[in-house]
Amino acid sequence: MGEDTYILDIFSAMKKNLEFLKQNAERFYDEILELVNDPIKCLEDIADAFGIKVDKKDFNDVIRAAETDFMIFYIHNVLYPTTISAHINILIGNLPGFCRDLRFLIESLAKSYWADIKHAGKHLFEKWKIIDESKMRDHEFVKELDRELGMKRATKLWGKLSEEIHFKGYIKRVEKSFSTIGMPPSWALTIPCEYWEGDMDEIFETFKGYHEFVCEFREIFQIIWKKYIEKLKNNSQLQLST
Repeated sequence: MGEDTYILDIFSAMKKNLEFLKQNAERFYDEILELVNDPIKCLEDIADAFGIKVDKKDFNDVIRAAETDFMIFYIHNVLYPTTISAHINILIGNLPGFCRDLRFLIESLAKSYWADIKHAGKHLFEKWKIIDESKMRDHEFVKELDRELGMKRATKLWGKLSEEIHFKGYIKRVEKSFSTIGMPPSWALTIPCEYWEGDMDEIFETFKGYHEFVCEFREIFQIIWKKYIEKLKNNSQLQLST
């Protein structure tokens, strides 16, 4: 297969899958689009907190204004590109990749928030060194996030996403597909792949679960984000008054 042919195959699969999603899983796809838009809304919140009016396409001033905050790094360098990756993965039929993106988002969010709460005032890279040297595992940061917020939602979501992407969960899905339609699911055969009617029952079940994953992540993120942006506004007002 030539390079140009493969690229055309990707575009073709994305176009067909987009139509499939709009016709058969519109609420799920709309939620993904909202997820992709979240970073833009967050950057607007950050600009407002600092009293900076900038064009939506250029938030460099905002980023430079908060070199100590891991949450701003998270929005600009993790949330923004990873939500786009998740969107693309759904369009090319890469369902395991989609779940990996979501788990990366929740893990990175936990580390970023933990660093800003526990080590406020330190430079971004000092905070990263502390995270790296802490020897805490990813799920431990997620548990810390739940403790900080008085809930267990982040840990549960992380666990469900882990089940989806670990080899055991992958095999269980393939085995289930064999038992129902006599062949592996389309996403386990090739990437890109097109969603098709033979997979319909499993796809609906899968998309229902993934829709819940996206909604849950967005709700957790909004809780954390509101706390963070309130702190950011208070700090910026304090700096202006001194």
